[in-house]
Amino acid sequence: MRRRIPPPRSILTSRTLWLLSFVAGLVAVGFAWVDRTAGQQRLTELVTELDPTRDPASLESLGRLIFWGSLAAVLLVIVVEALLLRTMMGRRAWARIALLVVLVVHAAVMVLADAYLAAPGTAGAGVRWPLVAQLLLAAAAWIVSLAPSATRWFRAEPASRA
Repeated sequence: MRRRIPPPRSILTSRTLWLLSFVAGLVAVGFAWVDRTAGQQRLTELVTELDPTRDPASLESLGRLIFWGSLAAVLLVIVVEALLLRTMMGRRAWARIALLVVLVVHAAVMVLADAYLAAPGTAGAGVRWPLVAQLLLAAAAWIVSLAPSATRWFRAEPASRA
């Protein structure tokens, strides 16, 4: 049986930052969900301004689709990052590269989610600031995972049988 090599402090710190990032994202989703009626109404008004000649029912459906699609995108980013974090904690170094790719997607999703889920001005702060915190925490987590001690941990041979 192989002994488990304990992760270094940098990996544990990275994991904590990732977990805090997930919490911040869920807080943003929670605030958006609580304010969903106003958010959907705001998006319906936005798409109506773009093409007022369309059927009001289809414009309302489009507003709902944009709202729920934005929420789903934020949740999908959290799920993918969580799965990759689990893989990284299993000493698979390739997960750090995958997390970088997802981090770029995360930034794009955050910009879109801010545009569609957060109300303009200070009214959208409950959604906007957790989204910003989520991205900053995720970026910090990824950077910490690049520490030399983390690289040594990924490259270390498993201990032989006891």
